[in-house]
Amino acid sequence: MKKKKILLIGPIGDFGGRELEVGFIANALNEECDVKICSTVYYTKQSQVFDFVAEEHMFSLAGKVVEKHMIIKLFAFIAYIRFGFKYSVSCFFNNKINKKYASVVRKTHQVIEDLIVENDMIIICAQLSSAYMKEIVSYSFDKNIPVVFRTTGAVIKENFSTNEKIEWLEKVSLYLHHSVNNTNRLVFLNNYNTKIIDQCAFNEKRLFEIPLLEEKVNIFLTISRLVKEKNIDIVIKAFKKIKKDGDKLYVVGNGSDLKNLIAIADGDEDIVFTGFVDNIKLVKYFKIAQCVIISYYEFETGPLTGIEAMSAARIIISSKTGAMEERIPFNKFWYDNSVELLVEQMNSVKKLTKNECFTYSSEIREEYLKGYSIASIKKKYRNVVNETLSSL
Repeated sequence: MKKKKILLIGPIGDFGGRELEVGFIANALNEECDVKICSTVYYTKQSQVFDFVAEEHMFSLAGKVVEKHMIIKLFAFIAYIRFGFKYSVSCFFNNKINKKYASVVRKTHQVIEDLIVENDMIIICAQLSSAYMKEIVSYSFDKNIPVVFRTTGAVIKENFSTNEKIEWLEKVSLYLHHSVNNTNRLVFLNNYNTKIIDQCAFNEKRLFEIPLLEEKVNIFLTISRLVKEKNIDIVIKAFKKIKKDGDKLYVVGNGSDLKNLIAIADGDEDIVFTGFVDNIKLVKYFKIAQCVIISYYEFETGPLTGIEAMSAARIIISSKTGAMEERIPFNKFWYDNSVELLVEQMNSVKKLTKNECFTYSSEIREEYLKGYSIASIKKKYRNVVNETLSSL
């Protein structure tokens, strides 16, 4: 039987939760379907998507546009030279000259439409506000091709306050959200089909090798993009207040707020900034730490770090963000993005006995195994595809 063609599309770059998730979905579906990935943004050979699938499965929308229209390619090449041969020629396809003289916007939309009709199903992995989403959904709807929208950011209802903005949202065949929290943000739509599929730990095999905790807590870990919105400063300030001899905090990640966070740490040798660590190599830090701190981010949908901490059987102190309350409803260690409450919870965790740490560690891994394993999440994606295609 001929395989069904599926196009995964969205702003898929090099590093991040979306890139890992897209690679995972493509890998999960590739056995039964012919899966291609189209990125609407720039990416390189270092993209984390390629941890899951070969490079030939992925291409860029910009690359397709310049490949099809020589005049756009010419002006893109001129811009490429002007900017010192940075990135690639296709990165400059949407320049001012092409917009004014080459109808690049209209031609890009045409390429999107051509890509859609070549496939049996479209899966979007993006935020609702990402570029080209309205066009992708509308063209798919017009061609009677099902489109599944995997939201990769928090839904902000205020962004869709008019009928014009809402209309295309109701053309989506199925929404996939990480949590009930995000699901409820679109209930105002008249046509709204939705399922919840959370994340899994992509390196679960190695995380399962980490033994359950049989020691008291003195090493903390936080993993994040280091930007102000992620509130890692709260974590560092709290650690400095509770720190005793032998305590350590590992801050894994990189970003624009790094210098500020280093200044807050003020040379404290027990606060270790590791820089960016590839997802596969994070196991080292989950093994070292007994407790993972999930910082507050207003637009969080996951985070993936929380799922990985569950798989690694670590004690979790979490803000009430994303899907965390649904993942570990039995958790005792919540904080409200204030230094004071995080200090209180870190001290509470440090007071746990070895037996209490072991019990909590067992419960957290068991919760992961119940509904977040790779096998479980793969099955959910395959079921969605089969059910959606069979309903046509």
